[in-house]
Amino acid sequence: MPSSRRSSTASAGLLEVRLAPSRAALACFIGIHLAGALPALLLPLPWYAAAVWLAAVAVSLVVGLRRRPVQALRLLGDGRWRLSLAGRDEVDASLIGWFAHPWLCVARFQAGRRRLAVTIPYWQLPAEQHRRLRAALRAAAVAR
Repeated sequence: MPSSRRSSTASAGLLEVRLAPSRAALACFIGIHLAGALPALLLPLPWYAAAVWLAAVAVSLVVGLRRRPVQALRLLGDGRWRLSLAGRDEVDASLIGWFAHPWLCVARFQAGRRRLAVTIPYWQLPAEQHRRLRAALRAAAVAR
């Protein structure tokens, strides 16, 4: 009787996710920063406290916009992940945390000393690919 379990080498190439830039995600990112700046404008704070608050929000926005986005995720046979960054760089990373929901997947990776977080809303991938990503994240967490 043939075994129904797949070997790790057979399932190694089953998950590759290519991410396109999302205007909705960019709008959410900017909107969250604008909402973070509102208390500095609406609360009765001294001018220097409001200025520091607004500068911190502005720096966070600029750093977030300059960050090179992850363009593709690939699950390797040994349980590591290969992340393709903008600029054609590829890094091997290990999964250190995840959240999987039918509407959103968040995966946290560590590549050397660098930590990367990837947020993938449901509209950024076809439904079947998003489901496979959620299943791979859950399986990777069990394998630890």
